[in-house]
Amino acid sequence: MLALGGIFKILSLHRTQMSTATRKMHKRFVRQLGLQASVPFIVCVFPLTSLLLQIIFGFDFEFNWPGYVSLSLLLLHGPLTSTMTICLYEPYKKAVFRVISRRRESHTEVRPISVSSMRATEK
Repeated sequence: MLALGGIFKILSLHRTQMSTATRKMHKRFVRQLGLQASVPFIVCVFPLTSLLLQIIFGFDFEFNWPGYVSLSLLLLHGPLTSTMTICLYEPYKKAVFRVISRRRESHTEVRPISVSSMRATEK
């Protein structure tokens, strides 16, 4: 977080040397970078810290539901990072919407092909 604050400070110092569009682009990029950097903290550090504290303070793991919840949060790292990338960056977002809209528009008919008809076309 200190690094992000430092980046915003540097951007403000160079305000006169950058156009408004460039400054907005840099600010948006730094915010996106900060959000993506928060994903490992949320899904890795928080669950592991909670498990460590439960072990230190002698939590009764008879049913182990805190362990299951923490493991579930740890497993969210990959999907959450991918989802954040798609949501934060405009080219990825446009590409995903384009793929989804193509699937809705295409109503391709699937026909089964017999082995004998495949042999006839190979000759």
